[in-house]
Amino acid sequence: MASSITGHSYWTKRRKVIANVKKHFSSSNSTSEILPSDVSLSHSNVEQEITDTDHTVISNFYHASDESCGTTPAVPHNNDSDKEDDCVTDLDDSECETDSDESVCVTELNFSDDADYDPFTESFVNENVLKDQLRVWASRHNISMMALSALLKILKPDHPELPVDARTLMCTPRNVSLTNMKNDGLYHHFGIKTGVEKLFKSFTSIDFVQDTNILLQVNIDGLPIFKSSRSHMWPILGKLLQPPVDDVFPIGIHYGKQKPVLPEYLDEFVSEVKSLQNGFSLLDYDKTFHLKIHSIVCDAPARAFVKRVKSHTGYNSCERCTQEGTWNGRMTFPLTSCPLRSDNDFDAMSDEDHHLDDLHSPLVQLSIGMVTSFPLDYMHLVCLGIMKKLLGHWMRGPLPIRLQSHCVQQISENLVSLRKFIPSEFCRKPRELADFDRFKATEFRQILLYTGPIVFRHMISEDMYKHFMLLCVGMTCLLSTHLHKEYCDYARDLFVLFVKNAGALFGDTFLVYNVHSLIHLADDAKLYGPLDTISSFPFENYLQFVKKLVRNKYVPLQNVVNRLLEKRDVQMSRISGARVLSGEIHDGQLPVGFDLSITYTEYKKVNVGGHSFATTIKDSCIMFNDNDSLPGIGKIDNILDIDGDTVFVCRRYKSVENFFQYPLESSKLHIFLVKGLRRTLECVRMVNVLCKCVCLPQTPDSFVIYPLGLGTVT
Repeated sequence: MASSITGHSYWTKRRKVIANVKKHFSSSNSTSEILPSDVSLSHSNVEQEITDTDHTVISNFYHASDESCGTTPAVPHNNDSDKEDDCVTDLDDSECETDSDESVCVTELNFSDDADYDPFTESFVNENVLKDQLRVWASRHNISMMALSALLKILKPDHPELPVDARTLMCTPRNVSLTNMKNDGLYHHFGIKTGVEKLFKSFTSIDFVQDTNILLQVNIDGLPIFKSSRSHMWPILGKLLQPPVDDVFPIGIHYGKQKPVLPEYLDEFVSEVKSLQNGFSLLDYDKTFHLKIHSIVCDAPARAFVKRVKSHTGYNSCERCTQEGTWNGRMTFPLTSCPLRSDNDFDAMSDEDHHLDDLHSPLVQLSIGMVTSFPLDYMHLVCLGIMKKLLGHWMRGPLPIRLQSHCVQQISENLVSLRKFIPSEFCRKPRELADFDRFKATEFRQILLYTGPIVFRHMISEDMYKHFMLLCVGMTCLLSTHLHKEYCDYARDLFVLFVKNAGALFGDTFLVYNVHSLIHLADDAKLYGPLDTISSFPFENYLQFVKKLVRNKYVPLQNVVNRLLEKRDVQMSRISGARVLSGEIHDGQLPVGFDLSITYTEYKKVNVGGHSFATTIKDSCIMFNDNDSLPGIGKIDNILDIDGDTVFVCRRYKSVENFFQYPLESSKLHIFLVKGLRRTLECVRMVNVLCKCVCLPQTPDSFVIYPLGLGTVT
């Protein structure tokens, strides 16, 4: 079918054109004035008549629809108006981290050319199907209630079963239960059990839940809402580690101009946890479950607040050892070996100077370790703490250690040149060091683990580069799913050496709380496993999501609670780890001697296990099992689907050697320097792939290989 609308697929053109005609007919007083009563307007006739509809008409129609969405007034409802007033300009995304490398995924409506259904079939216009699709769409894309109501008014003439108000469609609760708190605060408790039930309902099979012990990870943190106001929220968030669920869910939210009063703030949370620890039941499960707090992940100020101990600027503020700080223009902790704190010592308040007063935290009632159950968060400690401080000293520190401006410029250019080699799994690309004050935690992590060892080489002094590599290698060990057990004690030794050398290189003023706490980080890896298990990245990502829900400066808590309740009730399909092939081709390269008699299909890309493998330069490097002592490393040239089995057609690198020797050989961390691709193609099955790799150029003919999620592909 010919069409004057270009740049869109057939179904997109068809939908837009038919929507224009339907709008045209519905705007008339009645259809009978246009058509005789004995003539019906079928969809096939509409298609035939509007084949050559002018693109300008359709564009004007959609532009008019957008304008109407912005002028439709919202109906007051339960003090939860979604009016887009001046408070929107106060929202500052920079105040909240978006540092999760993964985002929550839901199933989108599929209108591609491969769709197997017609938008005008009975199933599409079915009342419940259309309502559910609109609810999922509005929930995922955070559509304002005003815009959604305007859309419903447009759809109402053709779909009379739809409501005219967004609150009816989204099942917005009529009343929100809020508790008045001291200090003029408000609190809403969503509940742990309710959140767990909603998560379990999203599983495709109840067999997913095998164990009756549910491990809950908790996050407590403050969230500024407006730049021009002291008002802020203190959400209590949860995440299930057993059964493993990536989604974060709200447990409770406090809102006010001051910090909440701790006993009152945690009262409902503590009471519910104590109840669930004794056993509880869930719908559709003939089991008795028991809740256990796995860990409470917070940044340093929030940990001090909920534990009722001295803040990180206090003399006795270290949460892991009894070292007393030294005032040196700032609080410093120069010692690396001091007696460690224990859970029993904390409960007995043996170090009175560490506690604020003689009152225990309400969390003591949960029978958790008040030292061991509060792991140090490497996102704030290392990424936003030490790495940011390190770069600041290199760029703005004393003259003996400050980098020359041309060196900073060269490092920035080298960072930017790596952008096209950064795999799709990274949410941010490298940028210039001039913006390092605005870097997010993922950007500091990327420099620390991947780009830094390359761009800092030969650009900073040898002493500073070796000092940086102590931190890089230590963090690589503790973040690896297969190295953290073997190299945990070794990483601690590296961190102790890093802290000692930091004092020699930058002075004792460098040894603040974050730098000192680094020596205790390995203890958490030994207790909990890889540090990503106990990081704030997923919680910080969710906090910004919560912040974007605020559209009203008058009743922000009611606004957020209603939106979260709406999203919780929307049943979104959960994306599984099944492979997804895309970009079918027919002229890809095949190895010499390949059996052409077998049935196969060629593709450009496959997504599996949360990783994207493709023939592009950034997503084509893999590490696979080989008969040699070192694993094979190659670049993907083609992707084959053979009877449901994924096979990569790749070329292997000729030379594989160590990238660095200090503080240990890089090959022990599966980090290599490779050179020269062979011309011979070979086939590698997906089951033989160890991991996807980050492949970054060091020179025009050599590349540094970093494993990405080693052991998670198969």
